[in-house]
Amino acid sequence: MTNNTDFGSMIAPLTTIVMLGFIVVMVSGMMKGAFSEHHSIHGPERRRLVDAYGSWAVGRAEAVCPEGDVACVESEAQKLLKAYRGEW
Repeated sequence: MTNNTDFGSMIAPLTTIVMLGFIVVMVSGMMKGAFSEHHSIHGPERRRLVDAYGSWAVGRAEAVCPEGDVACVESEAQKLLKAYRGEW
């Protein structure tokens, strides 16, 4: 027959392993969200804008424009490119 102290000595390491597993899952989810790219404009529209203004300008314009607003992204990307080139 097993002693109660034997169960107690098994519970602490198992609890630690389970908690570490939860932490790994949470951190991996946060890292995925933090470093993945999100584009509000997809397909040929985005390709056209990237070809015209560059991926950095389009990406920054997407960050300040409403979701899927192509006209806003194009306008902001154009402004960013002009500012970068010093054409203001």
